[in-house]
Amino acid sequence: MTLRTIVNLFAMITLAACGAPRSLILTLDDKGSVALSLTAPQGTSFGSSVTGTLNGVALPAPSISQGSPGIFFSEASSDASASFIIETVDRSAGKLHFTAHDDAGDYAMDVDDLFAPRALTLAAPVPTPLVPGDVISFQWSAPRDTLAINTDIATDRGACLFASSQDFASGVIRLKLPPDFGVNNWSCDRPPLGTRVTAKLSVGPSVTLQPTLCSGASHCDINLPLQPDSDFPVEVQL
Repeated sequence: MTLRTIVNLFAMITLAACGAPRSLILTLDDKGSVALSLTAPQGTSFGSSVTGTLNGVALPAPSISQGSPGIFFSEASSDASASFIIETVDRSAGKLHFTAHDDAGDYAMDVDDLFAPRALTLAAPVPTPLVPGDVISFQWSAPRDTLAINTDIATDRGACLFASSQDFASGVIRLKLPPDFGVNNWSCDRPPLGTRVTAKLSVGPSVTLQPTLCSGASHCDINLPLQPDSDFPVEVQL
């Protein structure tokens, strides 16, 4: 293989990597800082200049990584990335407009209600005592979010998981105790049938938020911080 062939091959590989599909990933941490990352397959070059803006204001130069192939069983592989870190964001802005540019193109993402208050509350009083077939209704405070919940009931015998059906209509989450709740849905030492026990209902919300605009990128994702569990005192009739 001649030197010219090697140089041409290298140029072709570089051009292919430069033209690889991009993604925009926005990450909000639990302290309110925001990271906007332009990502591409591991080894991709973003070219000679990568710039970004937030609501029309230029962002500081990004941190650029070529990614890593990882180490088998000990370290996961990672994509190439150009990441803008924004320590302070105006929380009063209802809509955030992010842009990024590299040698391969221009990218944009709009996000509404990133800093909306997020809390889970009861939409109606919990039935007392709880019996199989009862429904517990919750309300999530951020209407644009998509929500899933994990639940368990904890007694003095431990956390006893149970299956549940969920209905997300009209922003209200309805959790229905299955008909065999008192018999087959306890993973710990179940209290005797016929007893009434004081317990704690723990609800762990899993939240996602979709961008209102994703332009130029193959896809746009928003990563929100983990939400704390919400606990409610309940009484359960077995």
